[in-house]
Amino acid sequence: MTLSGGYELLGEGNNVGFKTPLATLHAFNGWADLFRATPAAGLRDSYLKVSANLSEGFSLLAFYHRFDLDQTGADVGAEFDVQFSRKFGKSVTALAKAADFRRDSPAFPNVRKLWLQIEYAF
Repeated sequence: MTLSGGYELLGEGNNVGFKTPLATLHAFNGWADLFRATPAAGLRDSYLKVSANLSEGFSLLAFYHRFDLDQTGADVGAEFDVQFSRKFGKSVTALAKAADFRRDSPAFPNVRKLWLQIEYAF
């Protein structure tokens, strides 16, 4: 099992949030995809990450994010993300993934998402 934490700051300039047009923020700013673009006031993301290999070939990946606006320090909300996956042989992987964002600010919605996925690699 691995436990890690981090802090990411995506700033702003002239009321325009940091832009990364060719990047996916899904992998970094929560799986609820609330922050596909950085808010005009910038974004602070404090997070904890847990990853573990479980019995029967299952693996776990989980994140807890705490989001605040950079310019004002206002609380945006918190998000919990969890993913379970398992390989079946060399070619098939099954995955269940969920995101739950709970807002602290009425400017953002509460968001829940669930993915069920099967991959075949050849």
